[in-house]
Amino acid sequence: TALESIEISLRFGSVTHGLRISLVWFLAAVPLGFTLMIYRLLQSMRRDIIDLRAGRHVHEGSKLFDD
Repeated sequence: TALESIEISLRFGSVTHGLRISLVWFLAAVPLGFTLMIYRLLQSMRRDIIDLRAGRHVHEGSKLFDD
């Protein structure tokens, strides 16, 4: 799994070939990004459920592009 790869990279001090940056940063990017995305999704769901229970319209946001 991703967490095992991160642990192994930490243990052995793996670095990237060109920049000599710890490989842990790159291996942790996907699990960290996924965790942040799920956290944001749960925040939005909570807000929508509270609005529905209170009888308010759910938040739709604004358009990114004009049609």
